[in-house]
Amino acid sequence: MNMNMNKTQVLLASVAVLATFTIAQPSTHAAKYASINWMENSDLTTVDPSKATDAPSFHELDLTQEALYREGKKGNPELAAAKSAKVSKDGLTWTFKLRHNLKWANGEKLTAKDFVYGWQRTINPKTAAEYAYLYSGIKNADSIQAGKVKDVSKLGITAVGDYELKVTLENPMPQLPMILMAPGFAPQNQAFVEKAGSHYGTNAKYALSSGPFILKGWNGSNTKYTLVKNKNYWDKGHVKTPKFNVQVIKDYNTGYNLFKAGKLDYAPLSPAQIKATKNNPNLKKLAGARGQWLELNRSKVKAFKNKKIRLAITHAINRKNLVNKVLTGSAVAAKTYTPLGLSIDPNTGKDFAKSNVTGNIKYNAKLAKTEWQQGLKEVGIKTLKLTILGDDTDDAKNVAQFIQAQLQDTLPGLTIDVKSVPKQTRSDLQTKGDFDIALTGWGADFNDPINFLQLKITGSDFNTGKWSNKTFDKYIKLSNTTDVTNPKQRFKDLGKAERIIQEDVGVVPLDNAAATVLWRQSVKGAIIASNGNELKEAYKLAK
Repeated sequence: MNMNMNKTQVLLASVAVLATFTIAQPSTHAAKYASINWMENSDLTTVDPSKATDAPSFHELDLTQEALYREGKKGNPELAAAKSAKVSKDGLTWTFKLRHNLKWANGEKLTAKDFVYGWQRTINPKTAAEYAYLYSGIKNADSIQAGKVKDVSKLGITAVGDYELKVTLENPMPQLPMILMAPGFAPQNQAFVEKAGSHYGTNAKYALSSGPFILKGWNGSNTKYTLVKNKNYWDKGHVKTPKFNVQVIKDYNTGYNLFKAGKLDYAPLSPAQIKATKNNPNLKKLAGARGQWLELNRSKVKAFKNKKIRLAITHAINRKNLVNKVLTGSAVAAKTYTPLGLSIDPNTGKDFAKSNVTGNIKYNAKLAKTEWQQGLKEVGIKTLKLTILGDDTDDAKNVAQFIQAQLQDTLPGLTIDVKSVPKQTRSDLQTKGDFDIALTGWGADFNDPINFLQLKITGSDFNTGKWSNKTFDKYIKLSNTTDVTNPKQRFKDLGKAERIIQEDVGVVPLDNAAATVLWRQSVKGAIIASNGNELKEAYKLAK
């Protein structure tokens, strides 16, 4: 998930991608359930499944839409709108049987054609869906995105009657069920979408739910809205919470005080608050597969094409001090690009990230200074003035200021300014390439290293720094084609790609984000995993 954002914005305290925990369900004769008071630390920008990129949008879509799969325990996919899935022997055709009791929130029947329309709309270049990249591997998806195939009906998805879908692939995709949990694969009601036109997904009035909850009270810009239980949801018997009351709260102190007053059931904490609440029984430290890094814009800053300049920046940053003094309790120092906690390498039996540490992502001020001076000489300059672009959240500002001080103190002749702007503004600037250095990151969409590594292939929309390495691209391609059905060889390919991006400084990794939060003990039944959250069955008993 973009943390730039998204899929793609640094949301350090987001509950979207955190450590897995589950809590037992109540007995069937338990008391009535109370509403849950939830918090987002950034604005909801859209509930259009095709256009969502930020954490709040993904959260709300997860609760209001029903894809073929939903997230189950430990982040593993479980059948949702589909009641069965069958894959052909060659791995190229998947057949999904849909549940016959699927309905839209307005009572209309939900059928296979709604999935076909939703997928075709997402992949259509006119929609400009950032997450259309997830369709890569489905027949004709890349060609449609590239404009080589103009007819979106050529996408490898067809409806066989009302309750069967056939998905055709260009190469086997064992990870397909994990990918299909993403909002961009949700069904969409063509008549509703076309009637709403450009307003679709811009506020609650122009949103139609297929999932366990219905969005209410969001006008497109307000900071308070609700998610109300959907009486037409096929699995409503497992939905216990009548309503989520959601507030957008960007200030840690406000969230903290509202939690203490009993007005919130969840609130992320600042470093100072973590220390003050270390004995609070509601305190939880939740690690997740999320990475934060610096994106160096080679298109705008020619000096970044010099590897020694990039190495100097990497070696000038004391990541231990960053996570201990700035992000206390909410991160661990990065040693790789792909974060910890994402997947196990079948070749080593260890965490993929731990299996592919090169030692290049380290703090060495003396080495950094030498590399910097050599790099400046090779480029033919004596000084360099740069600006770090970041979000206007407390965390992002603190991290940017720390990096600013580290780089200026260590690298002679370097001047750094910090530009903090609202998330959407920063995302737009980064997408346009209007930045020197961007403080950015990503949260896992599914439990596989390819989710991070494929972001940095040549030409990727998410490769805003324009780094390019042919050998890196080669190994990513092998992992997706020739070696896709050989797990051990595939992970060797991914491991080689991971080491290349570290050694060539494709980005400057900073930390693997976690979140220390106050989570009301009375809120149970949630599944929070490294690649996303599942609050469908979360509940709080009424007093």
